[in-house]
Amino acid sequence: MEISDAQGEMRFNFHYGMGLFAFLSGALWVLGILVTTHLVQGFSAGAWITGIILLIFAFMGRARVMREERVD
Repeated sequence: MEISDAQGEMRFNFHYGMGLFAFLSGALWVLGILVTTHLVQGFSAGAWITGIILLIFAFMGRARVMREERVD
């Protein structure tokens, strides 16, 4: 990944008010590394962990949208 690509992703995350996705990508990246280094035998564990994290972030995003709609 070039530096300009990284800057473009950061601009997407924060310029458009989607900073939550920066935390999502960081969490998935870190947990992916942990699963591959510590749970070598548990292939499906990565899928379960990813699914749980995506559900958590989906509810966090929904709560944020609901909160923003109440303000407007």
